[in-house]
Amino acid sequence: MSFGGGFISKEGNLSLLVVPYVDEHGIKHTPRFQIKGLVRDKTEEWAKLLYGRLVEIKKQKSKELEETKQRSEAFDVFEKLKKLKELHDAEILTDEEFEEKKRKLLDLL
Repeated sequence: MSFGGGFISKEGNLSLLVVPYVDEHGIKHTPRFQIKGLVRDKTEEWAKLLYGRLVEIKKQKSKELEETKQRSEAFDVFEKLKKLKELHDAEILTDEEFEEKKRKLLDLL
C-alpha cells in the first residue's frame, strides 16, 4: 500500500478527513471519515494518529509480503536441489558438476 497523505475537506456542512491510498493490488481508494464536533487542533491530532496507524499497517503488510516472498524463493531453491539430485543420481551430472551447482543454489538461501 502507498499513502498520499491525508487532508481535511468540506462537503456541504460536513467536515471530512480524506486519506487516499493505493492498495497492494494497485487499486486507488479515497476513504472519507466524517468529523463531528471537534475543534481544529483535535481534528489534526486525530488525523495524525489515524495516518500513523495506516502507515504502521502498510509497514506490517510490506514485511509480511517480503517474508512470503522469501519463503517462496527458499522453496524454489529446495525444489531445484531435488531435481539436481535426481540428475546426479541418474548419472547425468558428474560429482563435480553436482557439487558446483548445489553450492550455487545453497548460496541463494
